[in-house]
Amino acid sequence: VDIKRNSTAVVDAVSAEDVGKFPDSDVGESLGRIPGVTVGRAFGQGASVSIRGAAPQMTLTQLNGQNVASTGWYDQQAIDRSFNYSLLPSQLVGGMEVYKSSQADLNEGGIGGTVIVKTRKPLDMEANSVHVGLKARSGTISDDVSPEISGLYSWKNDEETFGILVAGAAENFDYVRRGTEADYRWSEDVSPTTFIQERERTALDVTAQWAPTEQLKIGLHALSLDLKANNTNTSTYIFTGMDKSTSNYVC
Repeated sequence: VDIKRNSTAVVDAVSAEDVGKFPDSDVGESLGRIPGVTVGRAFGQGASVSIRGAAPQMTLTQLNGQNVASTGWYDQQAIDRSFNYSLLPSQLVGGMEVYKSSQADLNEGGIGGTVIVKTRKPLDMEANSVHVGLKARSGTISDDVSPEISGLYSWKNDEETFGILVAGAAENFDYVRRGTEADYRWSEDVSPTTFIQERERTALDVTAQWAPTEQLKIGLHALSLDLKANNTNTSTYIFTGMDKSTSNYVC
């Protein structure tokens, strides 16, 4: 609320406290709670963000003020330089700001808008702060229990001039899709299909800060995001509308 009140631009913000109140597993789902922001889902998770109806490729994403992007992949998606928000767990986020209008201190490129994701900083937290999170989920389609674990430790000296923060998160779950689909490669066919994707996501965040004076602050930030997705797809093609003298084929 204070960010919106003190800003001279059209800004919406989400704090770490807001993120923690909802069972969001990635940053994209957390951004979907902001008015005017639409989240595009891929394999059950928020992957892209559209601001005021603009294409996701027109949304500029920054991590702590630096541009960040991730390439697409082969699954019938165009290769672009937009950011895949499902890579970043919400547990590593200290806050997010969505700028729906441009201003001079923002980097150009966000035609639809600019999203600034901020990670936690050790000098902004209490010394020896510890956080551990455990979560498990299961669904009606996939009976397997999907575990998720996250942790954070932040330390700073008594003078509050030097601090180190280490945070990490890991998740392992299966995305299952079952249904009857139509394949336009053949005429009048239906395809009962089962699609299973085994997803493993790990994230590690290490931040060091040194503030020798009140006017000077030096920081070192390393962030590693890894998402592995193995797909298995099974389809049974049933051809209909064939001549009676010809037997139906099942592949």
